[in-house]
Amino acid sequence: KKNKPVEKKAPVKKDWVLKSKTQPIQEPLEKTPVQKGSQDKIIIPRPNFNKRNNDLIKIIEVENTMVRVDLYDNGEIDGDSISLFYNSKLLLSRKRLSDKPICLNIKVDKDNLVNELVMYAENLGTIPPNTALMIVHDGSNRFEVRITSDLKKSGTIRFALKPDVTEK
Repeated sequence: KKNKPVEKKAPVKKDWVLKSKTQPIQEPLEKTPVQKGSQDKIIIPRPNFNKRNNDLIKIIEVENTMVRVDLYDNGEIDGDSISLFYNSKLLLSRKRLSDKPICLNIKVDKDNLVNELVMYAENLGTIPPNTALMIVHDGSNRFEVRITSDLKKSGTIRFALKPDVTEK
């Protein structure tokens, strides 16, 4: 008797992961848009982003409508990962802090009463809590702020334009 050769099937790539029978299905965070030819990705925030309190750490008065923000891991590099929101919009998702800066240019909108940068801790690293050193460059002015976030609260910085500031 001859046995038929067993057909090997290629593994099917799944967009979701079932971790156990008691845990829900984890949806992917990034989905590609439906339009063909587009290289941009749509980032879908997880629903638990809004479940943390915002802890106001500092209000920085700036002279320019554009400021540069550099973020580093504060103290020991321990694997802290963050997501950043500016005026309730997701800027960065799951970025690891290190000794090399994450650089952002932020527009301080003079029409907004509140211009808020929120650091959401994705994890606590090996040394809790999640800590970052933020350096704000406002023309020739420089501000240093140490931001702390954990799994219950997010560190928040507010930017306010000094009175009589014109677009720079």
